[in-house]
Amino acid sequence: MSADASLTVERAEATRRGWTWKILTGYGWRAVVLALVGVLLWRAVVPQFGEAWRASRHLTFAAIPFVVLGLLLELGAFSAYAGMTYSALPHAERPRYRMMWGVNITGIAITNTMPAGGAVTLGYRFRMLDRMGTPRAVAAGSLMMEMPVSSLALSALFVIAVAVFLPASLEGGEVVAVAFAVVVVFVAAATAMFLAAVRCRGVMHMLLRVLPSAFGRRAARFVGGSLAAMAALASDRGRLGATAVNAMTNWACDSAAFCAFLAMAGPLPTIRGPLLAYALTSVISLVPITPGGLGVVEAVLVPTLVGFGVSPSHAALGVTTWRLAQFWLPIALGGSVGVVALTRAGVRRTSRVGAATLR
Repeated sequence: MSADASLTVERAEATRRGWTWKILTGYGWRAVVLALVGVLLWRAVVPQFGEAWRASRHLTFAAIPFVVLGLLLELGAFSAYAGMTYSALPHAERPRYRMMWGVNITGIAITNTMPAGGAVTLGYRFRMLDRMGTPRAVAAGSLMMEMPVSSLALSALFVIAVAVFLPASLEGGEVVAVAFAVVVVFVAAATAMFLAAVRCRGVMHMLLRVLPSAFGRRAARFVGGSLAAMAALASDRGRLGATAVNAMTNWACDSAAFCAFLAMAGPLPTIRGPLLAYALTSVISLVPITPGGLGVVEAVLVPTLVGFGVSPSHAALGVTTWRLAQFWLPIALGGSVGVVALTRAGVRRTSRVGAATLR
């Protein structure tokens, strides 16, 4: 066999091994995630549905107002989430609010159905903003600024929950210590992201210069524009304040909806315990273990509520109905709304390009 033929065979073998490794690693972690989700569903979610079904037989018509209130509050949370993205964008680059609402509700549906859905959702929302005419650097900068702002808002809600809960249970020192430790970690991480967005522009440009010239220039322009958009948002008190208010409203409406569904299931011994349980579970659900925290939220939240004095059947019914509105409802809405948003985004981008050409 000639040297060229041997080299060709070696390259083909290396390519085959590379593709085999990609397939094993690509599908392997997906199989692990699916197995984990299946175990959590079977051990944590399915038993709760049975418990919730048995508890629901004792409900009366007095529960209907709480269900309606919970649904309205969840819709308010979805609207505030869209308002957070809308407020973070510069006035001249904002799409219509109802389009932003459709994009974000579809993004929530993606997060709740796909492994690593948060990253996929970020890419989807970026792509949709681009199609709606928002400059890519501005869209990327605004979406990246949402993460620290939302984390700080959740941390603030957690601090409020702990402050409300603390006077009632000074003996629960371990719970309070863990709560404040989690808050400190998230506040530190969010603050670091916020400061990095404002101060590391020059450092990023310096690092990008070591890349190949053509790619490096494009990357430098994109990253530089994104960091400039983030710095502009950080320096614009009006937009930053509106973004923070919408982030707080999002978490506040979701927590209020959770309490409403718990009240639907039966009288609450106190509001302090459920509020702290919600805040703690929300912080845990930010870790992308399963899509949308499926199984993790239920497995953590129900025992935590029971520890705060809520009966097991009461907790199972309240958590199940809340998750139907908070987790499953966006999946139902996201498909149809996403198709409409995708179609209209293309139409709007075409009209913007046409208007720019006429100028």
